[in-house]
Amino acid sequence: MFKGFVKSMKSYLREYLNTGRKRYLSDGGVLKKKAETKVLKLFHEASRKVPAYKDFLKKNMIKPERVKSIDDFRKFVPPTSKENYIQKYPLKERCWDAKLTETHTFAVSSGSTGEPIFWPRGIDQEIEGAKIHELLLDKVFDVYKRKTLFINSFGLGNWIAGMYTEMCLYLLRLREVPFTLASPGYSQEETFKVVKAFSRYYDQTIIACHPPILKIMVENGKEEGIDWPKLCVKFLGAGEGFSENWRDYFSSLVDQTDILRTIINIYGSADAGLMGFETPLSIMLHRESSISRSLNELLFRSARTPFLYQFDPTTKYLEGSVENEIMITMNATAPLVRYNIHDQGGTIGNFGLLEIIEDHSNNIFQGLKDNGVNVKDWQFPFIYVFGREQFMTSLYGVNIYPENIKASLEHRLLQPFLTGRFIAEKKVDENQNQYLLLRVELRPKIRGSQEIRNRTIKLFTETFKKLNSEYNQVEQKYKERMHPKVVLCKFQDSKYFPEGKVRKMA
Repeated sequence: MFKGFVKSMKSYLREYLNTGRKRYLSDGGVLKKKAETKVLKLFHEASRKVPAYKDFLKKNMIKPERVKSIDDFRKFVPPTSKENYIQKYPLKERCWDAKLTETHTFAVSSGSTGEPIFWPRGIDQEIEGAKIHELLLDKVFDVYKRKTLFINSFGLGNWIAGMYTEMCLYLLRLREVPFTLASPGYSQEETFKVVKAFSRYYDQTIIACHPPILKIMVENGKEEGIDWPKLCVKFLGAGEGFSENWRDYFSSLVDQTDILRTIINIYGSADAGLMGFETPLSIMLHRESSISRSLNELLFRSARTPFLYQFDPTTKYLEGSVENEIMITMNATAPLVRYNIHDQGGTIGNFGLLEIIEDHSNNIFQGLKDNGVNVKDWQFPFIYVFGREQFMTSLYGVNIYPENIKASLEHRLLQPFLTGRFIAEKKVDENQNQYLLLRVELRPKIRGSQEIRNRTIKLFTETFKKLNSEYNQVEQKYKERMHPKVVLCKFQDSKYFPEGKVRKMA
């Protein structure tokens, strides 16, 4: 069985590489029908050929033959998660026919406890990612008309962003999509070397990295004499979302006035790969909802403004759960079926969202027209993401998990001074630089001091470098930017740590 699967993937690769340039399929109705057919087929195949999933359904008393429609799928198929599936079954058993050794590659995430979790990928996932990148390079960055240098400055290790991007772009070069690829990886110095040596020969330069690190690069590049506006630099981000105020500020640093095409952000993760992507349409809608409370609450049923992306349901089938968390169904070496990634958010159909917008505001459609955006190019559904902010935060692309913070605060050298209770928040200063604000509670009768504050920062950093390999890599590069700003609060502070109230951290 698995050999037939591998053979079909090789055929899929040949077909993709040999297919001439054509308009990416984005007709909303066609996408929806095709996606629902594929997800039902995937479910039934996984129920037969993936040992772990077959056992999971049996334990949940689900008979796959009774799932005949997409409504049945949504109603009867139970969600999977790290807790009830990934951590319950060996990786091998979660693969097609328990064949792990024939996987294409894998990514790793540190997990909330610091233990590595491996996520195998097949070549088909790289092809799907390549198609999305091709769409963005064509419709957003116009690479067929502009000589383009693409610089991949993501970390080139086992983490998802760097190598996934590299493989997608390599496939595009094999398809003769016209750009030059440079891959200095997670090094500002090497990125600057490429920019200084080659960018002047191209009409535009695209740099890919985590958004806050891109900002640091641009600011430091100015100090090194790089004339970003002259190079017509554009950006591809991933790892965390950002506000429209941040987008405005960042675009001003490189003197770019096309706010819809200067930086495009991708929504992804190690477990699921590329799930969603910003488009000029989603950016325009996000900008409007971020300044209109009524529109934001109408669209997302919340006073919080989520990040907004579009997605291809034929490759990553996304749903919102009854708990307002996002579930994904996707094929892979170890396929995922209704897998809860625990990001808060939901999905909205393209037609439904645009209909709401049209009734609420005409400014958006006029703005799209003025910026040369053809809505028909982007007939994908939307996914909005609030993230997991009640459990964790993200700093310069690195997940800051509450369990790891707790581990640092419970260090034996801090036990005489701190209770272990804390509140962590990601903030930005007046220059739009991120920092982690960490409020910690002092033990009774302990007075705050600079010595305690310094010791807390030191042990926080040492602990995270041990528990989180991604934090260790970024901290080596950016040092104090990754260190928390610690505020020492008195015991049972009435505002932050009131008596009798326990703040749930995870």
